[in-house]
Formats: sequence, structure tokens, C-alpha cells
Amino acid sequence: MKNNKEKFIALCKQWIKRDGLQDLLNWLEETDFYEAPASTRFHSMFEGGLCSHSINVFNRMKYECENEGLFEYKTADETQRLMESIAIISLFHDICKTNFYKLSTRNVKDEYGNWTKVPYYIIENQGILVGHGYKSARLVNKYIDITDEEYMAIVHHMGVESDWNIAEVSECFRKNKLALLLHIADTKAAYIDEGIE
Repeated sequence: MKNNKEKFIALCKQWIKRDGLQDLLNWLEETDFYEAPASTRFHSMFEGGLCSHSINVFNRMKYECENEGLFEYKTADETQRLMESIAIISLFHDICKTNFYKLSTRNVKDEYGNWTKVPYYIIENQGILVGHGYKSARLVNKYIDITDEEYMAIVHHMGVESDWNIAEVSECFRKNKLALLLHIADTKAAYIDEGIE
């Protein structure tokens, strides 16, 4: 866990040069971001899973952007700006999951039919009742001035979630390549790197 925390902070400081980054990192120190799971039952549902997942998404996002030719024919300044966007949207796409889960126990039968208590995570804090993409985008924007393109990439990183957002997500992905690639990177990180079953 300590390794992932150091890696996460190093990636932030290497690529993100905007005002407010240190304030955001200071806030993370006051939360359970580095210890929290990424989910309760889908992927990285272990202590430190949220930070680990965020790093995985960054690595996938960088790869997807390289693979799609987003770095081609760019000046050094343009490459830095693109890497900054990639770092912001991938490392902070799930930031709203801080202080969100709580460790609890439940009774489960073991292989011999005996009941035993096993640890698992439950959702403790619902906060504002909107999708977690919106919550994460709002949180990041409190500290770092993010662009509309970055904001919408974070908002729609889950892709189509129900009938109500099909048109909005489709339009966003059509106009905003970073949003589409973040969705792909997040999905690949969860299903391939972290092994959703």
C-alpha cells in the first residue's frame, strides 16, 4: 500500500502542474483514499484497492492514447498538456469513493458448513445523490481548475449506465476522445488488470 501511495503522488507531481494540486493531495491525506477499496464486490475490493485501481487506469489511459495516435505530431508543450489531462482524469476519476466504504463482517458458511465471520466492505456514505462520475468531477474541480473536456471525461467514465444517459454519453464520446478512452481504460483496468469475475 505504501508503494502505491508513493507511486500515485509521484505520478501526480510529475504530470500535473496546475495550481491546487498540493491542496488536493493534502485533502487526500485526511481521507482514506490510500486505504479504501475500489468497490464492494466488483474489482479491487481490498484495502488500498482504490489507489491501485487509479494507477492501473492511468497506465491503461496512457497506453490507449499512445495506441490511438494522440501523441503524434505534438510539440513538447502539447504533449505535457495532454499528459496532464490524462493524469488528472485517470488518477482522480473515482476520487469520490474516499470516505465512502466501511469495513464490516458477515456470516458465511465455510467448506464444512460452519458459519464464520468474514470481513467485507459496505457503503457508508452516500453524500450527494448523483452518479459517482459527477461527484468525482465536482471534487477535483474544487481544487484544480479542470477543462470542460476533462470534466466530462470524468463524469462519463462509466459509459452508458441506463436509458436516461444514452444520448448524452454517445454525444460526449463522439466529441471527446479523452472521455471515450478513459471509459475504455477504466473498463480494461477493472476486467483485465484487476480480474472482475
